[in-house]
Amino acid sequence: PPETAPAPVEVEPPPPPPPPCLDLGDEAYAVAPMLERVALVAKGHALYFCRRETDAPACYTLDLDSGALAIAEIPSGFDDAWSKAPVPEPLRVSEDGRVAEVCQEGGRCRPLKLPVRSGTVTDASVSADGRHAALTVAADDQYTIQLYALPTGRALKRITVASEPFPCATAHFVANTLLVMQNICAGPAGYAWLADPKSAKRVAWVGGTSEFGAWSLHEQPVDGDLWAFRQEAGREIVVQSVADGHIAHRVDLEATFPTSEDGTVLADPDAGLMLRDEATGELVVVHDGPAQGRVVRVDPRTGTIVKVVDVPRCAR
Repeated sequence: PPETAPAPVEVEPPPPPPPPCLDLGDEAYAVAPMLERVALVAKGHALYFCRRETDAPACYTLDLDSGALAIAEIPSGFDDAWSKAPVPEPLRVSEDGRVAEVCQEGGRCRPLKLPVRSGTVTDASVSADGRHAALTVAADDQYTIQLYALPTGRALKRITVASEPFPCATAHFVANTLLVMQNICAGPAGYAWLADPKSAKRVAWVGGTSEFGAWSLHEQPVDGDLWAFRQEAGREIVVQSVADGHIAHRVDLEATFPTSEDGTVLADPDAGLMLRDEATGELVVVHDGPAQGRVVRVDPRTGTIVKVVDVPRCAR
């Protein structure tokens, strides 16, 4: 009789790979690899970020609605240095920061008078209405902020930064108000205040007081003269009028941080940031450091927390 073919052997398909998760290490309070290249993608419905993990950099997207984590592409030139922010029109600053100019539409430029001859321009900014400019100038250990009228470039008032308690400074415009930030140069600790671009007088402290930590504000526009500022460790957000200093909302975020066994809130002033979802107007607060793995969506118009999203964590 003819030979019969052997019955096919059923092979079980391999199990699907486990869903991605963040390895935060074995120590409960250890700082995981810091987040890099953080950005909103897909009109703000997903958060993109990278980390330098044990073997190589790894990048992810986090769905801000469902909390699903997915592997993402590592950008080319991951280790390339970040370029400086461009100098806003109509200003121009030389590569060495020794010369600054204001330029007309036809290309004709005139030099701006710097407050000190030996100074170096470290920051340049133009108001939203295009009527004022500000240059931050450093000379030795002294920082000076010089205001100008545009389009003429006529020098107006200047702000000489006191060496105590925070000697380093920078300034740029939020809407048509000057935001002056002072810090200790090397790390967290600083305050910020709002200044009138004509008189250079203080309008208000950011956060309502000089005690509001302003090492990294991550300021974001809300509506008109309302702007949102993140307290340096992410413990609080204030929504404040930059025109008169009035505080519309305070959003307490302390409950969104983990705590140690003794009840200490694990909020690190060196870590974390805040982004703005252009599609919805929401703020996206990204915790980092010991609190890495938690993202908070905030509605700045009502001063309320919309959703807390936890990144899936690998089992310890």
